[in-house]
Amino acid sequence: MIRFCNLILSLFICVFSYIGQSDNYFSSENTLKYANYLFNNFDYELAMNEYSKLLNDDNIILKKYLISANKSKNYSKGISSYKSLIHNEYNQEVFEEYLKLLYLNRNFDTLNKELSNCNSQISMKLKLALNISDGSLIQSDKLEGFPKLESVLLYRNTYKKKNPILAGLASSVLPGSGKFYTGYKKDGIISFLFVGLNSYLSYRGFKKRGLKSGFGWVYSIAGLSFYLGNIHGSYKSAKTRNKKLQKDLNEKLDNIFN
Repeated sequence: MIRFCNLILSLFICVFSYIGQSDNYFSSENTLKYANYLFNNFDYELAMNEYSKLLNDDNIILKKYLISANKSKNYSKGISSYKSLIHNEYNQEVFEEYLKLLYLNRNFDTLNKELSNCNSQISMKLKLALNISDGSLIQSDKLEGFPKLESVLLYRNTYKKKNPILAGLASSVLPGSGKFYTGYKKDGIISFLFVGLNSYLSYRGFKKRGLKSGFGWVYSIAGLSFYLGNIHGSYKSAKTRNKKLQKDLNEKLDNIFN
């Protein structure tokens, strides 16, 4: 009986000891250590999850949380968490991380409102990035001290957007020239050769047998179809190129704040 009681007592001691260790393991202090470990090893998504358990008015924790949201591309979640916190004054660094998330998440209306009363270096960079992205004219002296933004602006000015209507008109005059204009030179050559070949074969067919020439009509229809398709294709290729250039431009700007 005594042995049985000792066994039960030992089991109780082990269970409560384990519970105590478990509580200690999941303490705020250990959670913060683990979050910092993940953050320092660039595992930002898991770090963000750990920091979310500790969010309060601590500027350091919140800053690392927002950086983790940035690096893991969880922009919306970082923004909503920041807004949900009851805060009076966060330091400038925390606020700037929030501004970066707004930019990367394309919340430009909210960002412009927040930037209206900001004069920090980050806010200036964000204002210039917005102007570069939307195609606004920027005086070179405003980019002094921002070499990365200067490089992106040079890229934007070098690769100007193409006019879709002009591309379509060019191909209507000379098949394939619209593709050349938009930068798709191989497609332009193929279009020119295909339309030209069908036109030539159609001409030969009609010349030999007149309007009764079956080959003449087949090649005429094929040539006309490809001619019209090439005009439409040139129009679309200009739009496609513009979207690609805008995407590349946005990626270059995002890399500055990422």
